[in-house]
Parts: sequence; C-alpha cells; structure tokens
Amino acid sequence: MQASCPHCKNVFSTERTGIQFCPNCGQQINVPDPSGAAAPPPPPPGGAPGVPPSLGAGQRGPVPWEERGQRGLFGAFFETCKMLVMQPEMFWSRLRPDGSLGDGLFFGWICFAIYGVLNIPLQLVSSSLNRGSVDQILAASKDMPPEVRRMFATLLGGGSVGIIVGEIIIYPVFMIIGAAITHLFCMIFGVSKNGFNATVRVLGYAQAPYLIGWIPCCGQLVAAIYSIVLVIWGLARVQESTTARSVMAVLALPVLLCCCIFGAAMIAGMAGAGAANMR
Repeated sequence: MQASCPHCKNVFSTERTGIQFCPNCGQQINVPDPSGAAAPPPPPPGGAPGVPPSLGAGQRGPVPWEERGQRGLFGAFFETCKMLVMQPEMFWSRLRPDGSLGDGLFFGWICFAIYGVLNIPLQLVSSSLNRGSVDQILAASKDMPPEVRRMFATLLGGGSVGIIVGEIIIYPVFMIIGAAITHLFCMIFGVSKNGFNATVRVLGYAQAPYLIGWIPCCGQLVAAIYSIVLVIWGLARVQESTTARSVMAVLALPVLLCCCIFGAAMIAGMAGAGAANMR
C-alpha cells in the first residue's frame, strides 16, 4: 500500500494503516484505511502528572537502525546517529521498548569499536612520547616490584593497543553488566516500567557520542557527558517515567562511589593524623 507524507510529500510503501512515522522525515502521520474504515485515534497527549507524553508500543518505531534491511547498513547507521545528535526527542519517542535487545547492543558495539580503532594511533603516539619518561622512572626505581615494571614495559611495547582490542571484543559483556547495574537503580527509583530489555536498548543507542570520543583533549569528555544526557533522556521516554526519576537512577551510582571514596579518604586522613599525634 502506498502512502504520502503531508509534511515532506514523500511517497512510501507501508503494510499498515493508522499512526506511524514517515521513513523520510520521521514525522508522525496518520495513514488512512483505503477501505474507508476509520483510522485509530492518535494517542492521548498526556499521562500521569509529571510524566512526559509518550507513544504506546503499538504507535512507536521502528528507528532507522532497525530498518537496515531496507536502508542498508551504512545508511541506517548514519541516519540513527544523526537523529540521536540532532533529534533525540523524536528518536526516543519513536524507539520501541519491546524491540530486539540485540539491535541496541549491536549499535553500541559498532560505536565503541569505531571509537577504539580511531583511538589506537593516538595511543601509539602517546606511548612513543612517554617512552623516555617511563624509562627514567624504571631506571630510578630499582626497588620497583617486578609486576609493576612488567606493566610499564607492556604499555611501552604497545600493550595499550592490545587492551583496546580486548575491550572491543568483550564490550557486549560489559554492556550487559552495566545495563544490569543501571536497571537495578531504575527499579529503585521507579524507572523500569518496560523492563530490562528497554534499559539495554537505551544504553546501546546512547553510545553514539563516542564516535567523536577519539578526538584529542576534549572528545572523550564531551562524548561521556552527552552519552549520559542521552541515557537520562532515553530512560525517561522509553521507560515512560519522569526526567527527575531518570536523573536519580543514572547518577545514583556515581554519586554513591564519590561519597565512598571521599569517606575512605577522610578516614585514612584522620587515621594518619592520629598516628602522627601518637608519635
């Protein structure tokens, strides 16, 4: 069945009627039933107080990456990255929480692999520049444990490249573990309406900013900050919760770790001061 988008005038093929998204411009449209039957009404604009408007699972998606069979792998990847950077609200409102877990995981894996491969030359240059300094440290530290000396030698010999390759290979394992920890806090703060699958999909697609993480000086910091923003935004929309709850769920672990480190440092400082006074 052929349908026409009233926004961009694009004509496309679809197998269903009703509320859906134009594959060209991404705008939500209502495709009428050619038999004359009334199309289903659009979803209500609001939900519970404080919860942003969200489409139900039946009115969502698919996002470009999940149409790579029709768009092509590179085209779907580029369109998905562009939406996440330029139209994140549209992307998260469109993403189905009950879609394939593997789609989000695969997308995040590709983003991290590109970041890792582009980061290898910088690691080699950094190792070359630091070779003289580390050699001086090894020469001056004759009492350094053999394990530490081997670690420095491995890094100087290109070991950092091996570490990056290893991280790329086992990335899915770390992604699932990180998603499980994040989802635990989502459950604590009430951001788990659509389950663990939705959390994994959000974290996978939120890795898109790491495509610029290899840029020296600020790339990694910008990528990390925007990735966190995308996770917060995505959880609020895909898990159909509030932004405040999503912020608490995402930042709870870093805040908890900072408090533990600060507390341990305070205790160590007090213990050291007490030992000094006893002398």
